[in-house]
Amino acid sequence: MGKSWAEWTTEWWKWLLSIPRPENPAEDRTGRCLPGYESNSNVIFLAGTNGGRAEHKINVHLGTSLLLPVINFTTSFLEEPGLKTESDLIERARSDIDDIVYKEASINGAIIEDISKYRVQSLPFDFIYPEDNLFGIPAGFTRCASDGYWLFIRALPAGKNRVSVGGACTSGRTSVHVVYDVFVE
Repeated sequence: MGKSWAEWTTEWWKWLLSIPRPENPAEDRTGRCLPGYESNSNVIFLAGTNGGRAEHKINVHLGTSLLLPVINFTTSFLEEPGLKTESDLIERARSDIDDIVYKEASINGAIIEDISKYRVQSLPFDFIYPEDNLFGIPAGFTRCASDGYWLFIRALPAGKNRVSVGGACTSGRTSVHVVYDVFVE
């Protein structure tokens, strides 16, 4: 696919954060929002949830790859003006994910073992937040960094598939669980 995991997750964040809140699939609990397509490739980005539980249904073509978060975090200078350097961004993202005590994923009922090996930290990246963005921050240019646990599913078998992911932090304040019913044709 020509990109590192860190590059793919950066592209995923740019896709998700570019979608205004009313249409953003991370805010959707009904499954009505469509996932994003990575241009010029056979990869579909699936959104997680901005907290809580969600279920999504999607149809994909045989051979399509899926990139989705188990649990992840991003921050930026716009979100947290007290952060002054790229090292501050990286450390903030790292510390948030270091606090994750529960993480799980399964594909068609088979549990993915040792999710820890799927942790990916991005390099800092440029981004322009749109109006009415997912985090409710002022629109504008910023630098971001992210960290988290991800699945990159190269291809699922034909028919109905179920992918389930979830995670939570120590306090339980951050808790996500998403089920994707993926129909492969």
